[in-house]
Amino acid sequence: MIAQRPMSKPGKITSRQAEKAVRDYLRPKPYTPAGLKRQRCVHCGAPATEQWSLRPCAVGRAGWYPLCAEHDLDLNQIVMAFLKLPDAEQRLDAYRERIAA
Repeated sequence: MIAQRPMSKPGKITSRQAEKAVRDYLRPKPYTPAGLKRQRCVHCGAPATEQWSLRPCAVGRAGWYPLCAEHDLDLNQIVMAFLKLPDAEQRLDAYRERIAA
C-alpha cells in the first residue's frame, strides 16, 4: 500500500522529504483519476494533477510520479530542451493552453 501524505499547503520540502516522496510514490501502475486527486506533487507537495512514468537510473526501477501542473510544465520544458525539438516552444504553448482549459 502506498503511504499517503496529509493534504496541507505546499511549501519548501527538505531533501529527506523528497527522498521519502520518491520511495512512497514509486508506483508500478498509473494512478486512476480518483487516485491521482489524492496524491501530492513529489517536487513541492502541492495537489497533483498530472503523472509521469519515469525510470531514473539512480532510482533503479520505473515508477509513476504525481506532479502539480506547474512542475509538469517545468518537466515538459526540460525534456523538450533536452530532445532539441525544433518546434518545442509551439508544442509547449499548445500544452499550456490545453491544461489551462
